Amino acid sequence: MNKEKKTTNIKERGSRADQELIKKLLIISLFVFVIYSNLYTLAWRVESALIPPEQPSIVKSLPSVPIITDLLDSFSVFSYYEMINRDFVIKGFPLNAGQIGDSDWIDLNIVNKYFPQFLGEQQMRLYLTKHYGLGEETHQKACKQLATKIRNRYNYENPNNLMKKVVIGVEFWPRGFKSYRELKTKESLNYMVLCVED
Repeated sequence: MNKEKKTTNIKERGSRADQELIKKLLIISLFVFVIYSNLYTLAWRVESALIPPEQPSIVKSLPSVPIITDLLDSFSVFSYYEMINRDFVIKGFPLNAGQIGDSDWIDLNIVNKYFPQFLGEQQMRLYLTKHYGLGEETHQKACKQLATKIRNRYNYENPNNLMKKVVIGVEFWPRGFKSYRELKTKESLNYMVLCVED
Protein backbone atom coordinates (compact mmCIF):
# COMPACT_ATOMS: atom_id res chain seq x y z
CA MET A 1 0.00 0.00 0.00
CA ASN A 2 2.71 2.50 0.98
CA LYS A 3 4.79 1.71 -2.12
CA GLU A 4 1.78 2.34 -4.38
CA LYS A 5 1.07 5.70 -2.69
CA LYS A 6 4.71 6.76 -3.05
CA THR A 7 4.72 5.81 -6.77
CA THR A 8 1.49 7.76 -7.35
CA ASN A 9 2.88 10.83 -5.56
CA ILE A 10 6.08 10.74 -7.66
CA LYS A 11 4.03 10.48 -10.89
CA GLU A 12 1.75 13.37 -9.82
CA ARG A 13 4.75 15.53 -8.96
CA GLY A 14 6.35 14.66 -12.32
CA SER A 15 3.21 15.52 -14.33
CA ARG A 16 2.76 18.80 -12.39
CA ALA A 17 6.36 19.74 -13.09
CA ASP A 18 5.85 18.98 -16.80
CA GLN A 19 2.70 21.11 -16.89
CA GLU A 20 4.48 24.01 -15.19
CA LEU A 21 7.37 23.74 -17.64
CA ILE A 22 4.97 23.78 -20.64
CA LYS A 23 3.19 26.84 -19.20
CA LYS A 24 6.50 28.66 -18.72
CA LEU A 25 7.64 27.81 -22.26
CA LEU A 26 4.35 29.05 -23.73
CA ILE A 27 4.56 32.33 -21.79
CA ILE A 28 8.19 32.83 -22.83
CA SER A 29 7.26 32.11 -26.49
CA LEU A 30 4.46 34.68 -26.33
CA PHE A 31 6.81 37.31 -24.88
CA VAL A 32 9.40 36.58 -27.58
CA PHE A 33 6.78 36.91 -30.37
CA VAL A 34 5.35 40.13 -28.93
CA ILE A 35 8.76 41.76 -28.38
CA TYR A 36 9.99 40.67 -31.83
CA SER A 37 6.83 41.92 -33.57
CA ASN A 38 7.18 45.29 -31.81
CA LEU A 39 10.85 45.56 -32.82
CA TYR A 40 10.00 44.51 -36.39
CA THR A 41 7.21 47.09 -36.61
CA LEU A 42 9.44 49.81 -35.17
CA ALA A 43 12.19 49.01 -37.68
CA TRP A 44 9.67 48.97 -40.56
CA ARG A 45 8.25 52.36 -39.54
CA VAL A 46 11.66 53.96 -39.13
CA GLU A 47 12.79 52.55 -42.47
CA SER A 48 9.63 53.66 -44.31
CA ALA A 49 9.97 57.18 -42.88
CA LEU A 50 13.67 57.63 -43.64
CA ILE A 51 14.46 55.51 -46.72
CA PRO A 52 12.88 56.16 -50.16
CA PRO A 53 10.49 53.37 -51.34
CA GLU A 54 12.65 52.51 -54.40
CA GLN A 55 15.62 51.49 -52.25
CA PRO A 56 15.92 47.84 -51.13
CA SER A 57 14.25 47.08 -47.81
CA ILE A 58 16.37 45.61 -45.02
CA VAL A 59 13.35 44.95 -42.79
CA LYS A 60 11.44 42.98 -45.45
CA SER A 61 14.29 40.46 -45.51
CA LEU A 62 13.58 39.65 -41.83
CA PRO A 63 10.87 37.12 -40.90
CA SER A 64 7.65 38.84 -39.85
CA VAL A 65 4.94 37.74 -37.42
CA PRO A 66 1.96 39.33 -39.21
CA ILE A 67 -0.87 38.12 -36.97
CA ILE A 68 0.70 39.41 -33.75
CA THR A 69 1.95 42.57 -35.48
CA ASP A 70 -1.55 43.32 -36.78
CA LEU A 71 -3.27 42.56 -33.48
CA LEU A 72 -0.92 44.54 -31.26
CA ASP A 73 0.53 47.25 -33.46
CA SER A 74 -2.10 48.33 -35.99
CA PHE A 75 -2.20 52.13 -36.03
CA SER A 76 -0.14 52.23 -32.82
CA VAL A 77 -3.01 51.34 -30.53
CA PHE A 78 -0.57 49.75 -28.09
CA SER A 79 2.63 51.53 -29.07
CA TYR A 80 3.93 55.08 -29.16
CA TYR A 81 6.71 54.93 -31.71
CA GLU A 82 4.66 55.67 -34.83
CA MET A 83 7.02 57.49 -37.18
CA ILE A 84 4.58 58.51 -39.91
CA ASN A 85 1.18 60.18 -40.19
CA ARG A 86 -1.30 59.38 -42.92
CA ASP A 87 -4.39 60.67 -44.66
CA PHE A 88 -6.56 58.63 -46.98
CA VAL A 89 -7.34 60.04 -50.40
CA ILE A 90 -10.18 58.94 -52.69
CA LYS A 91 -9.63 59.86 -56.34
CA GLY A 92 -11.84 59.32 -59.37
CA PHE A 93 -11.28 59.01 -63.10
CA PRO A 94 -13.91 60.93 -65.14
CA LEU A 95 -16.27 58.85 -67.26
CA ASN A 96 -15.89 61.08 -70.34
CA ALA A 97 -12.04 61.10 -70.22
CA GLY A 98 -9.97 58.99 -72.60
CA GLN A 99 -7.38 56.46 -71.53
CA ILE A 100 -6.48 56.38 -67.87
CA GLY A 101 -3.23 58.18 -67.06
CA ASP A 102 -1.66 58.90 -63.67
CA SER A 103 -2.23 62.66 -63.93
CA ASP A 104 -5.92 62.37 -64.85
CA TRP A 105 -7.16 61.18 -61.45
CA ILE A 106 -9.15 63.84 -59.56
CA ASP A 107 -9.24 64.11 -55.76
CA LEU A 108 -12.96 63.81 -54.97
CA ASN A 109 -12.56 65.40 -51.49
CA ILE A 110 -15.13 63.04 -49.98
CA VAL A 111 -13.16 61.19 -47.28
CA ASN A 112 -14.57 63.25 -44.37
CA LYS A 113 -18.05 63.37 -45.93
CA TYR A 114 -18.37 59.61 -46.50
CA PHE A 115 -16.37 58.64 -43.39
CA PRO A 116 -17.23 61.28 -40.75
CA GLN A 117 -15.70 59.37 -37.83
CA PHE A 118 -12.72 60.47 -35.76
CA LEU A 119 -9.38 60.06 -37.54
CA GLY A 120 -8.38 56.72 -35.99
CA GLU A 121 -11.69 55.01 -36.70
CA GLN A 122 -11.89 56.60 -40.15
CA GLN A 123 -8.49 55.20 -41.04
CA MET A 124 -9.27 51.74 -39.68
CA ARG A 125 -12.48 51.67 -41.76
CA LEU A 126 -10.79 52.85 -44.94
CA TYR A 127 -7.83 50.54 -44.47
CA LEU A 128 -10.30 47.67 -43.93
CA THR A 129 -8.27 46.39 -41.00
CA LYS A 130 -10.43 43.27 -40.44
CA HIS A 131 -9.94 42.18 -44.05
CA TYR A 132 -6.23 43.05 -44.00
CA GLY A 133 -5.69 40.42 -41.29
CA LEU A 134 -7.18 37.75 -43.60
CA GLY A 135 -4.54 38.14 -46.29
CA GLU A 136 -3.70 40.29 -49.32
CA GLU A 137 -6.25 38.70 -51.68
CA THR A 138 -9.18 39.16 -49.27
CA HIS A 139 -8.04 42.69 -48.46
CA GLN A 140 -7.81 43.69 -52.15
CA LYS A 141 -11.22 42.21 -52.92
CA ALA A 142 -12.85 44.09 -50.01
CA CYS A 143 -11.05 47.31 -50.96
CA LYS A 144 -12.24 47.13 -54.57
CA GLN A 145 -15.81 46.47 -53.41
CA LEU A 146 -15.58 49.54 -51.18
CA ALA A 147 -14.26 51.60 -54.12
CA THR A 148 -17.24 50.50 -56.23
CA LYS A 149 -19.69 51.49 -53.48
CA ILE A 150 -17.99 54.89 -53.18
CA ARG A 151 -18.16 55.44 -56.97
CA ASN A 152 -21.85 54.47 -57.10
CA ARG A 153 -22.71 56.88 -54.30
CA TYR A 154 -20.59 59.68 -55.78
CA ASN A 155 -22.15 59.25 -59.25
CA TYR A 156 -25.64 59.26 -57.74
CA GLU A 157 -24.89 62.51 -55.91
CA ASN A 158 -23.03 64.10 -58.84
CA PRO A 159 -24.84 63.16 -62.09
CA ASN A 160 -23.05 65.94 -64.02
CA ASN A 161 -19.57 64.72 -63.01
CA LEU A 162 -19.65 60.92 -63.36
CA MET A 163 -16.61 58.79 -62.53
CA LYS A 164 -15.50 55.72 -64.44
CA LYS A 165 -13.26 54.32 -61.69
CA VAL A 166 -12.24 55.11 -58.13
CA VAL A 167 -8.86 54.62 -56.47
CA ILE A 168 -8.32 54.54 -52.71
CA GLY A 169 -4.86 55.70 -51.68
CA VAL A 170 -2.85 56.85 -48.68
CA GLU A 171 -0.70 59.95 -48.31
CA PHE A 172 1.96 59.69 -45.62
CA TRP A 173 4.63 61.97 -44.21
CA PRO A 174 7.01 62.15 -41.20
CA ARG A 175 5.44 62.71 -37.83
CA GLY A 176 5.82 66.11 -36.16
CA PHE A 177 5.62 67.04 -32.48
CA LYS A 178 3.40 70.14 -32.63
CA SER A 179 0.47 68.95 -34.75
CA TYR A 180 -0.67 66.02 -36.88
CA ARG A 181 -0.11 67.74 -40.25
CA GLU A 182 2.80 69.95 -39.18
CA LEU A 183 5.32 68.31 -41.54
CA LYS A 184 2.88 67.56 -44.40
CA THR A 185 4.52 69.37 -47.33
CA LYS A 186 4.95 68.60 -51.04
CA GLU A 187 8.56 67.64 -50.36
CA SER A 188 7.79 65.27 -47.47
CA LEU A 189 4.63 63.72 -48.93
CA ASN A 190 4.58 60.14 -50.22
CA TYR A 191 1.60 58.40 -51.85
CA MET A 192 0.65 54.74 -51.92
CA VAL A 193 -2.25 53.20 -53.86
CA LEU A 194 -4.30 50.89 -51.68
CA CYS A 195 -6.53 49.61 -54.49
CA VAL A 196 -7.93 50.59 -57.89
CA GLU A 197 -11.44 49.61 -58.87
CA ASP A 198 -11.57 46.97 -61.66
